[in-house]
Amino acid sequence: MEYFGEENRVHLSGRILTAPVFSHKTYGEAFYLMMLGAFRKSGCEDRIRLIVSERILGGRSPQEGDLVDLYGQIRTYNREVNGKNHLEINVFVRELYYWGEEHPDGVFNGYGSFSYCNEISLEGFLCKVPVRRTSPLGREICDLMLAVTDTAIAAQNAVVAAESFGIGSCYIGDIMENCDTQRSLLHLPDYVFPAVMLVFGWPTQQQKDRPKPQRCAMEHIVHENGYRTMDGAELRDTFGYKASTSGFDAWCTAFHNRKYDSGFAREMSRSVAEYLEQYK
Repeated sequence: MEYFGEENRVHLSGRILTAPVFSHKTYGEAFYLMMLGAFRKSGCEDRIRLIVSERILGGRSPQEGDLVDLYGQIRTYNREVNGKNHLEINVFVRELYYWGEEHPDGVFNGYGSFSYCNEISLEGFLCKVPVRRTSPLGREICDLMLAVTDTAIAAQNAVVAAESFGIGSCYIGDIMENCDTQRSLLHLPDYVFPAVMLVFGWPTQQQKDRPKPQRCAMEHIVHENGYRTMDGAELRDTFGYKASTSGFDAWCTAFHNRKYDSGFAREMSRSVAEYLEQYK
């Protein structure tokens, strides 16, 4: 199974409501639109608009009523309808499997009963004040417009490409500080936020030979199938190598003071809050 950007991940299992209809071509590849029905836990069925490439379809045309399992990403488009901009939300399909056929997870191999899945995972920043709604089960939902971090994905692709040529790179998080200065230097219009600063250069031999910093052990930072909350003893074990000389409590205090209670941290919080003021 392909694991693409975890910042924008959709997993749906449902039934095809409409057969594919040609939408457009990009770089010679045809794309099709179709509708999927996927139930929530409340029992309500969401009608979800899908964009599927001819490559993913593989010469097969899903029919109304087919049960499918798919992975993809949220894609949004602004379309003009009756002179007004209309936000269109689609799922761009990256993987598509049919009920009763081979599936990497063994979920869709035809054994057992079919179960609907309607899961979306997004990481980004808020660009609109939340509007609270109530679900059929009485839960409050924030209607959020998430500007997903496509910039960070593009930056990391650039880092990987540069590394293949022997070029080093460094992310500069300080770009989020001193918003007034950054706006002036970069000529930033309203609603533009400098999410990433990335610098490139040729490393010296000394830098190439320099030992890499010690990292946390993989078993402490990799979580499989769900987040695992660590207790105090495991946290001490996780960061013990950092606190080997000063002691764990002293290291925690120093880390907090440097990272969260320092002048640059307060300035970064102030600048980000000012950027977000534009979206109120």
